[in-house]
Amino acid sequence: MIRLPVWRRAPEASGPGWRHAVRLPPEAAEAARRRCRQVAQRKGRAPSDATRFLAGWVMGFATVAPETLDGPTVFALSRCRWPVALAFKRLQSRLDLDTLRTPQNSR
Repeated sequence: MIRLPVWRRAPEASGPGWRHAVRLPPEAAEAARRRCRQVAQRKGRAPSDATRFLAGWVMGFATVAPETLDGPTVFALSRCRWPVALAFKRLQSRLDLDTLRTPQNSR
C-alpha cells in the first residue's frame, strides 16, 4: 500500500488529500492492461506506458487524514458506497427524479 499526500485543485473544491494505491495481483493487472489495449485499439490508438503501468494499480482518494482513515478502510468504504450510488442513479433515471418539481416548472 502506498500513500501520497496531494493537493486537489478543482473549481468546486480545492484542498489537501491523500492518494492511496495498492498493486493488483499479476493476473488482475494483466487483465486490466488487456482491457486498456482493447479500448485504445477501438479508438485507433495505443495505450501509453504510463497507462499500462497504472492499469496494474487500484487507487483511491480521501480528504480525511490517514491517521483517521487508513488505506484499506478507504477502499472498503468505496466498495460499499459504489453500489449505493449506482442504485440512486438507476432510481433517478427510472422515476424521473432528476427533474426537480417546483411551482415554476410544474405548469
